[in-house]
Amino acid sequence: MSPTTTTTTTTPEEDREVIATPRLLLRRLKQSDAADIFLMRSNAEVMKYTPSLPETSLSQSEAWVSSCLTRSNCYNFVVSLLPSERATYLPPITSISSSSGHPSPSTPPTPTPTPTPSSTPAPTHPPNVIAIIGIIRTPNVGYLFHPSTWGRGYATEALAAFMPLFWGWVTPSLPPPAPSNSLPTNAAAPTNPPARTNPAMSDESTTTADGATHDEAINDEATNPAEGYDYALAEIDPSNTASQRVLQKCGFEVWQVRKGDFQSPTLGVRDTVEMRIMRPGTGTNC
Repeated sequence: MSPTTTTTTTTPEEDREVIATPRLLLRRLKQSDAADIFLMRSNAEVMKYTPSLPETSLSQSEAWVSSCLTRSNCYNFVVSLLPSERATYLPPITSISSSSGHPSPSTPPTPTPTPTPSSTPAPTHPPNVIAIIGIIRTPNVGYLFHPSTWGRGYATEALAAFMPLFWGWVTPSLPPPAPSNSLPTNAAAPTNPPARTNPAMSDESTTTADGATHDEAINDEATNPAEGYDYALAEIDPSNTASQRVLQKCGFEVWQVRKGDFQSPTLGVRDTVEMRIMRPGTGTNC
């Protein structure tokens, strides 16, 4: 992966880590990011594999971000394009399906006075904040990316930049437990599967970072790192092959497949693929 540069800047609120990659800038999530977060969380394709329905008002995203900023076992960043990348950014020619990763012909956006979450057209240029990425509940990682940025490799670049932050924030100690509820392919699924606490990532759209509340995001005022893990995990839908490729590029491997353990609000009962990566020096590195 391309090297990253880490600097720290001081704001009136707090010291915020800032990570620069060749094309992206990662910084800590803050409340004023809610409007850009809403552009992602109101999109049906972005939210497809999460346990949440698309949000219909900015106030919902504001409340969601606020809840993220009060949790102590989470650590979230937003992603922006560097000025050099934004200056050369070309509008997308094709759309990338969050389920298959295959391009499909795009159609010109149709202006509408009151766009709905399922029909909001992707703009030709990305918003200031194009993604959120981080720890949603230690040791789970995930992200959401704005649709206008799909298919450009930003998810892989951002995840590779974030993982050193993960290892620095999470104190090593506990080994991963053996898979406990992996079922054979022909095993009967649970009668009433629960909602997936930490749903699947998809290429550059959906994420583990979105729980039913994405209730686990960063606590901006927490100063003590989370403790006790020598691995990170991501939970994805089996149809999210694009997301699986992103994770594999960063060193994640399939740990187990849980049959029928997730009740999606839009897709029904789903399996969960759990992928893991070990801390550098103990196993696979990102």
